[in-house]
Amino acid sequence: MTTFTATYSPDDNKLRLNASTRLDAATYARVKEAGFAWAPKQEQFIAPMWTPSRADLCIELAGEIEDDDRSLMERAEERADRFGEYHEKRSADAESALAHVHRITDGIPLGQPILVGHHSEKHARKDAERIESGMRRAVDAFETAEYWKRRAKSAIAHAKYKEDAGVRHRRIKGLEADQRKQQKTVDDHESAVRTWLKVPRYEWDKQTALATYLAGRMSVGAWGTYSALHDGHMHGDTAWRVSVAHCETIIAHARRWLDHIANRLEYERAMLDDAGGIAAQAFDIEPGGRVLIGAEWCVVLRVNKSGGKVVSVTTTARYVAVRGIEEIKDYRAPDPEEAAKVAAVQKLAPLCNYRTEGCIETTSEDWKRWTRCSDSYFVDKVAATPEAVEHRRRTACSSAGGWKRVPVFLTDAKEALPPKPGAPKKGAARGPWTKDPADVAPPAPVTFAREIEPSALTSRAPVTPKAPNEFEQMRESLRAGVHVVSAPQLFPTPPELAARMVEAAGIRSGMRILEPSAGTGRLLDALRNAGAMHTCIIRAVEVNRGMADNLTQRYPGVIVDCKDFLAFGTQCAPFDAIVMNPPFADGADVAHVTHAAGLLAPGGRLVAIMSAGVTFRDDRKTREFRALVDRMGGSIEALPAGTFDNSGTGVQTVLVVLDRANAAEQEAA
Repeated sequence: MTTFTATYSPDDNKLRLNASTRLDAATYARVKEAGFAWAPKQEQFIAPMWTPSRADLCIELAGEIEDDDRSLMERAEERADRFGEYHEKRSADAESALAHVHRITDGIPLGQPILVGHHSEKHARKDAERIESGMRRAVDAFETAEYWKRRAKSAIAHAKYKEDAGVRHRRIKGLEADQRKQQKTVDDHESAVRTWLKVPRYEWDKQTALATYLAGRMSVGAWGTYSALHDGHMHGDTAWRVSVAHCETIIAHARRWLDHIANRLEYERAMLDDAGGIAAQAFDIEPGGRVLIGAEWCVVLRVNKSGGKVVSVTTTARYVAVRGIEEIKDYRAPDPEEAAKVAAVQKLAPLCNYRTEGCIETTSEDWKRWTRCSDSYFVDKVAATPEAVEHRRRTACSSAGGWKRVPVFLTDAKEALPPKPGAPKKGAARGPWTKDPADVAPPAPVTFAREIEPSALTSRAPVTPKAPNEFEQMRESLRAGVHVVSAPQLFPTPPELAARMVEAAGIRSGMRILEPSAGTGRLLDALRNAGAMHTCIIRAVEVNRGMADNLTQRYPGVIVDCKDFLAFGTQCAPFDAIVMNPPFADGADVAHVTHAAGLLAPGGRLVAIMSAGVTFRDDRKTREFRALVDRMGGSIEALPAGTFDNSGTGVQTVLVVLDRANAAEQEAA
């Protein structure tokens, strides 16, 4: 058997329904139809606000509605803790995905291109897919973790906002407006009940006619009553009974709302009093004084009251002149000069009554009756002219000419013409006018000086740009995608051999270093590990545009030339050290190393990897190269078999070292 408990919280005006077991289909459908939503983490149904129908359902299922003793801040802290757990879980997922990416990229640096046609292409494409998938998981988990972190922070901030005195006061004003609305509903329907109860007092044959008249004139009542009476489908005796029953149902529903609103008002007012109320309640605000709204002292033009209490003030504030009492932070008593200005601003222009062409003529009694029954009758301002000062005049909407406002003249009231410019005021000493009306300048507009409160200005600390973390950098890398490069003859130098070549080159600070056929940058990595990047001038040559661009991004301090090495160096200064792994196909290694030897500076050294064929091939180019090695006093060392197995080739290789004699050695020779 399922047992229910229901609670209500006046802080957030929500109903909560708890069930001991899973609901059956029929009950679940009723709960959902009533507007309850299932909160899985809290394991309860929550309604967004109290309504009579939802309260009835809770009472039906649980028997009563208990008070929720937890405050809004306590529930916000619970939510923040729950969101914090989500944040920690997603952060752990992000770190796990990031570690997985690092395990893959330890052997393949980020940004490494896929070499089409190379033996590593298949493996590289698979690794690239795994890297991209892992990066996406890491970034998604990081963004989800950041989302829950923001939600936790917002939950606390929202609770503090709801408990602010000004916000609570605005909530009270909203409840008071709802209370007036529901009370009007009760009053209107009670009046309708009293009217409908007059029907049975008439004779039987007259009841239908009276009921038809009432149903057609009254705005409240059962739907369709007038049509049923008019078409002869309902008698007047039935109409008044149906209408009274309908009105009593509406009254009962509105009274339940009134009881609920009264309880909420009592709670909100008590909480506001406990918090010390709002600042403006301690002030006796008068026109001409200044109130602090935001960071500006605004002049009070008018104090607006309701029920004997100040609810808002009309001020000189920019954009929105009427401000609620809860927005006032401080108050200053009126200044005599500003009080006089406010009095001048608030003074109404004279109300005039005179005939003009096309005006509506009526009596004062009719005018009063019209203004009570309609909102189409006004008192408008008439702008000043050379013949008359600014004044007010009664107007009304007329259907003649497209519902325009036309002047109204009261026939039984005294005619009052608008004063002329420069005319003496009533009661003032009279005398001949000394100025022509057209020469009288209109009075200068009344202005008030703006006054800013420095202590109320919120100073914002300068925002320091935050360095992007690894997850944000991953997001940018994902946008760039994977580089695809065609390199059929590329065999990257093993890292251990690259380090040995750099050591054999005798790198020293200030040297000019060349790396022909740079490829994926294995020799450049060795130079960087040896500390040459910051102390030497390094130049690299790579014929493939995609790989050259990749080298430029990875090694900002290296000068990268995208061209064929055999066409390089005609206008270039000689180099102190050259380390290289040239292509081997068709004896290209002999041509590349021979060309590089010509770029050595006196005293410079060249260290190159070449095919073992240079030691035994008998073609002319190879014989000339061996002769060059002998002349330069170089050496050829056979490397162990399988040195390049991990690079996808089993070719036998040798390490060639060439030294160019310096000037003194050349003279001695």
